[in-house]
Amino acid sequence: MKHFTYDDRLLIQRALTLGHSFSKIAEQTGKDRTSISREIRSHLRYDKKPARSRCKFRHDCIFDDPSQCPAPECNKRVCSIACAQCAQFCDRYEPEVCTKLLKPPYACNGCEDRGGNKCHLQTRMYFVEYAQQMYKQTLSDSRSGISLSGEEFQFIVENIIP
Repeated sequence: MKHFTYDDRLLIQRALTLGHSFSKIAEQTGKDRTSISREIRSHLRYDKKPARSRCKFRHDCIFDDPSQCPAPECNKRVCSIACAQCAQFCDRYEPEVCTKLLKPPYACNGCEDRGGNKCHLQTRMYFVEYAQQMYKQTLSDSRSGISLSGEEFQFIVENIIP
């Protein structure tokens, strides 16, 4: 069978939590490791927001003087301290992304820094329930027809088809 089943996804989630490689997961599921990679990357979900905004520019912020900060109630002496208003008011704000998410396994499942409040960045997780729900939604969308009004259909017939 080409599609991943709920049991396949459950095995992927467990294997990620245990820190297994894509090759080992592929061996366990009987799928190709590129399929495993694609499945994980397409069904990742941001788990939680960090308590404070962490901007990737916070250590070299152009607003050295707190009076220049665009956040109206910012009382930080320096921008390297995470500010709860950065994301909302600063045009330069870009969230800091964990470098571990840029390479396999692309998810925080099984990351040793995730527990015990070591990591303050937003976490990206692979959850079997979310992956299965997204799969069913995609399957349903791909099998449903195009919803056109009579006017839209007539426009296509008159303008696009010729």
